[in-house]
Amino acid sequence: MQYVERILQNERFCREMEFLGRAEEKRIYCRHDIEHLLAVARIASLLSEDEGLHIRRGLIYAAALLHDIGRGMEYREGVPHEEASVMLAKDILCAVGYPEADMQEVLAAIASHRGSNQEKQKTDTPLAKLLRRADGLSRNCFCCRAGASCNWDAGRRNRTVVI
Repeated sequence: MQYVERILQNERFCREMEFLGRAEEKRIYCRHDIEHLLAVARIASLLSEDEGLHIRRGLIYAAALLHDIGRGMEYREGVPHEEASVMLAKDILCAVGYPEADMQEVLAAIASHRGSNQEKQKTDTPLAKLLRRADGLSRNCFCCRAGASCNWDAGRRNRTVVI
């Protein structure tokens, strides 16, 4: 978990999160702030433990903290955020001295965390599948004030609390 603190203190991570906060300040839909990132990490950790997946918590937190870091680049340059997140995450993970073997697993999970491409999901790692599930479950669609105008289809919306 030593790398989690390094990620959170990384200058690039902080800059991107600050930009994202400003960009989404008036957003009425779910935001991609630190609360979201930590919710994804915590839910993924709970699911991993409950389902006996034995995915190391450090991997889960690294992937969760960085999975949406490219949102700012998507806003600025139009790059799909999962692609931008992989690029930024690689730079951040290298800067914090993250182990190379673990880095590839984290980057693969980030790359496939978005969407429902069936072919892509067949080759996903357990971490990638876990990240995708936790990302969706972190959203409180069941009590969202903007639900009527949200573009998420009804099948993707989270209708329950993870216990």
